[in-house]
Amino acid sequence: MKIRTTILMLICLTAYITVKAEDSIDKVVSELESHEHWRRGIFSPISLPETAKPEEVIQAALHQYRNQNLACVTLEIRKVKIGNLIDYMAARVSIQSTEKVVLFRYEGEKIGWWSRIY
Repeated sequence: MKIRTTILMLICLTAYITVKAEDSIDKVVSELESHEHWRRGIFSPISLPETAKPEEVIQAALHQYRNQNLACVTLEIRKVKIGNLIDYMAARVSIQSTEKVVLFRYEGEKIGWWSRIY
């Protein structure tokens, strides 16, 4: 009887560990997909070249967000697709023990980088 209970507990524990919890990037993408006009609104373009490193764009976006240089740790960067729109880059960052999601995308030479922080 003990062996069955132990095996059942191990199976349940393994299933619990392997289920991926929705992370903060997934949550933001999911929320934005439910609002068709999420991209509208004023934004401050970031004047960096298309070849800028993601970390440079993230730091510039955070500087615009708080108007100060914030020390941040980039936890993850990946491409996301929101609805039927083109790909965006999403970064999960930690700023003073608070987690934020930075969405950004290069909009061309005239505009530069578009970004939003959630």
